Amino acid sequence: MNRSSLLRWLAPLALGLPWMVGCTSETTSPQSTSRLVVSQFLFRNGIDSLEWLELRNDGASPAKMAGIKIKAVGYEFGASAADLPPDGKIILTNSEALFAKHHPGVKINGVYTGRLADEGEKIGLDGAEQKFEFTYSDREPWPAGASAVGASLVYTGGDPGSPGSWSASRKIGGEPRQEPDLAVDKGIRISEVGPADATGSGFVEIASSSSQAVDVSGWILAPSPGASRSDTLAPGTILPARGRIVLRQSPGEGQTGWGDLLPLATGGELLLLEPAPDGGLTGSVSAFAWNVVPQGSSAARIGPTGTESDIATAVPTPGAPTSNRTPGTVSIAEICYAPPPGDAEFVELRNETDSVVHLGFAQDPSRSWSLAGTGKIFAASDSLRPGGTLVLVSESDMTPAAFRAKWGIPDSVPVVAYSGRLDNAGETIRLRRPATPVAGNNGSTSWADIVVDAAAWLPSSPWPVAADGAGACLRRIASDIPGTSSNAWTSAQPTPGK
Repeated sequence: MNRSSLLRWLAPLALGLPWMVGCTSETTSPQSTSRLVVSQFLFRNGIDSLEWLELRNDGASPAKMAGIKIKAVGYEFGASAADLPPDGKIILTNSEALFAKHHPGVKINGVYTGRLADEGEKIGLDGAEQKFEFTYSDREPWPAGASAVGASLVYTGGDPGSPGSWSASRKIGGEPRQEPDLAVDKGIRISEVGPADATGSGFVEIASSSSQAVDVSGWILAPSPGASRSDTLAPGTILPARGRIVLRQSPGEGQTGWGDLLPLATGGELLLLEPAPDGGLTGSVSAFAWNVVPQGSSAARIGPTGTESDIATAVPTPGAPTSNRTPGTVSIAEICYAPPPGDAEFVELRNETDSVVHLGFAQDPSRSWSLAGTGKIFAASDSLRPGGTLVLVSESDMTPAAFRAKWGIPDSVPVVAYSGRLDNAGETIRLRRPATPVAGNNGSTSWADIVVDAAAWLPSSPWPVAADGAGACLRRIASDIPGTSSNAWTSAQPTPGK
């Protein structure tokens, strides 16, 4: 019996309960309500451009649909839209023809003109009796199967803003108007990548958080689904309980190796895909993306949570957990993304070394550092003294001189402007340094960026919520925790340049 049916079955008992227990001679009926939710949606098909949304009424009374808006896809229910009964479902899609191709015989209720963002965005049901909104992402801790192989995301209950309230469908493409089977998270993750090199010392580490051994025979390691270069784990490959296996570029005796797959130091992505019995794929996927990895380093999941937001450059530890990122030369130390009226958003950088760090490159500006997300490319005059700080301020809020005067920032601390705007809804900013030469086919040389540090935020838990317009800023707790992890930040009163 589902939740709505149970509520309706219990209603007569609830009406008679006061008389039964002798508390009062009056009977009152609890106010019944509707609860409209996004129960399942597909935002990336992997085959064509199909996407769709499924709405469901989880309440005990009909949900009024007239006037409800879904701004993410540009759809509004008309004034004559029928109420949705308890347990009822509505399907909206961007293409009636593509939906019929993938889900023949399944009824749709409307076609929208917008598109869901592949990287994730906010979806809300404006005008619904009870608030329902969330911001999904194509990165963990959101289920990777939705973005990697085209599984649907299925709401499993609880706070819709929490990734833990969603699961990938086991069936690729999802199952609209059905109770879909869910992809089983077996706790298997790509946990560390040491890029391939000329010495044959590259490796890929796969870790398990399961309390039981897991047979991963036949699982596929690939840069993308259906990629021409991939590796299939050999029969009899077992991951011990909470254990790790390491695939070696040049395996020694008794070690596991790979064939054609060569992860590059210039950055890339790997997927670990579970095969389905019919020869296809399930929605169980582990994704691992990395930027340029300096020589002698690896990219690894850091700390106890080990989500994709915790991937950072580290000292290689194949076969063992990685506890800390390798601090770079400069870290992002403080962020004020939602200042109160009359103040300015800012980002503070800190020099982690005892040497001067020059952020601009006078001889070749294309080799200057940049802070992606702010639009800032540093000038030749921008530098950080040993152990010092530099403050970037949004020029649309305040001039550097005015900001310096407001906060009493000493002359020894550079204050420079940036042209962009930080996203109050959350984003990731990256401090980049062009450092690795890449030879072009015509003899030219370009420069691949090393991500020296990165920082992310959301206006909701587990990020510090006081930084979302309540007068506080995000302050870095420790630079050896990835700045893309909520564990790296606390909320505090602004202290730019201090």
